[in-house]
Amino acid sequence: MNLPRPGAYEGHASWTGRDAAAAYYNASLQRAAGEQWTPDRIGASWQQCPAAEQYTLDLWFARESGPEDEDDDQPSGPLRGMTNGWARAPLPP
Repeated sequence: MNLPRPGAYEGHASWTGRDAAAAYYNASLQRAAGEQWTPDRIGASWQQCPAAEQYTLDLWFARESGPEDEDDDQPSGPLRGMTNGWARAPLPP
């Protein structure tokens, strides 16, 4: 993800459809095990999932980066300098 400018960002992550999609995937895997589906058949089943997942990451620029934002645990690159743990909290799969 490329951010428009260096600095400290705050944000909010949200998603919809995750529970319905997970239930479909789990049911597909159980059925696949019972019926001995091939990997191609499992993939085809997942492509037909009726539940759509949507993930939203809403970030906003909070301030310029300062020395207090430097943390060896943070990633380098465009996410460096993000605060409140957002850079370390991955979005759900």
